[in-house]
Amino acid sequence: MIAGVLFIVVTPRPDILVSASGKLVAVNQTSSGKVYVTTNRAEKFVSEAWMRQFGYGRAKPERMPAPDMDCDDLGCRFLKDGKKIALSFHPAGHQDDCAWADILIAEDPIRIQPCNSAIKIDRFDLWRNGSHAVWAKDMRVQSVGEMRGDRPWVVSNSR
Repeated sequence: MIAGVLFIVVTPRPDILVSASGKLVAVNQTSSGKVYVTTNRAEKFVSEAWMRQFGYGRAKPERMPAPDMDCDDLGCRFLKDGKKIALSFHPAGHQDDCAWADILIAEDPIRIQPCNSAIKIDRFDLWRNGSHAVWAKDMRVQSVGEMRGDRPWVVSNSR
């Protein structure tokens, strides 16, 4: 039990969480001590669970944009641990985001080829693997589908 508690305390919190629908994205801005979300209307239960995951308890997340984000109708861009991150809200922004971002998160399918972003999470990734967590510094992504595994008793959209 002690090892489990230490694992929870020592494991770094993700920088970004993306819901399975892609409509809710949360960015943990540790420098400001706040969590910013794309919407306060959709998926409130998920948002509340994420706030507890980030260690903020019952605090309410702030609505994007955060002070260090550059946002418009097509999406938001920001730097996190030296990595360029783009949240793309519309396919019209994918071309520029693919050229700029190290990490690209899109609510729609990314159809730009080639897309130079090292990490791409789009509608199909979310459909196949559910919610995603991103650690910018390590350029690491983990999805619910990866944690669940490919077992006969697990319901999967990719089969």
